[in-house]
Amino acid sequence: MTFDTDSDLVLAPSDFWKVDFQARLESLLQDEDKFPGDTYTCEETIIEISVQRSRQRGLSKRYKKLEINWQIIDEHLEGLGDLFSKGRKISFSIEFVYKEVTGDSTTAKGKKKKSATEAQKLQRTADAGLWSRLYELHRCRAKHCKQGPHCLPDERGNHRRLLPAQLEEIVSHIKANMKDGETEADVDVDIEIPPHILNHISDNSRKRKAEDVSADCRHCKVHASETVHGKDSGDVEGERQAKLEEYCNWGMAQVESDRWRKALQIANQVAMDQFLELNTILQHPKIVANLMVKHKVQPGIALQFVSNIKKFLREEKKS
Repeated sequence: MTFDTDSDLVLAPSDFWKVDFQARLESLLQDEDKFPGDTYTCEETIIEISVQRSRQRGLSKRYKKLEINWQIIDEHLEGLGDLFSKGRKISFSIEFVYKEVTGDSTTAKGKKKKSATEAQKLQRTADAGLWSRLYELHRCRAKHCKQGPHCLPDERGNHRRLLPAQLEEIVSHIKANMKDGETEADVDVDIEIPPHILNHISDNSRKRKAEDVSADCRHCKVHASETVHGKDSGDVEGERQAKLEEYCNWGMAQVESDRWRKALQIANQVAMDQFLELNTILQHPKIVANLMVKHKVQPGIALQFVSNIKKFLREEKKS
């Protein structure tokens, strides 16, 4: 089992899959330490979208193999733009369930003697089976749960999120307490979780709640500041359309390549068509970058468009 986390993504899931993550997955499958077998096949893909402090706007989808309907995923995330602009944290998780394609390895005289490497492969296969059963046991199926994808309900029915590190602790505890002759395939995974692991789960739950409260306070302060002063919190002054046109022209002047200029022209046109202005772009760069990629702007150009505004302002002040 392997885990990976990316923070502050600016690409739509379908674009991130094409541009980055699909290649990373294929590279991971070539890692003989993590995948020692000859052939593996993806049996299922599980996608979860959760929204901070919102039980109604999440999404849970399961797909056969890698047959993901990215249009549904992209459209759902696009529909969460109003919550994102209010400072809500949106989490996107994708889980791939891979299994080794195995075959019998025998000789005319009977079964081969297992080598050390084959024994390691068998052990890793057994561990993978144990992990799969633990995942299935703790996978949250509650319709309105925002903690997922794996949870542990407490005595009051409140769901507490299980992090990869805590699942690791549970697996280690199960293996350490296996009886003589018991295998990973036989051992019961529905155990009473030890107090020290429960404490870790509770500590993480309290930490997440504290972070949520802190985020709420920051959002309230910003909103109050804007209400009191009654003006934009951006750094750009002047007529909005004119400033946007100046920025677009400045960006074009920074490159000589016809190919780059053509790509920049597409970004400039999207900005005009969507009535963007520089203050809004400064305040919500991720949303704007995602919007541009959605409208066929190349990801690198979209990132440049939202990140070069401050440089443009500095040069404008000097002139």
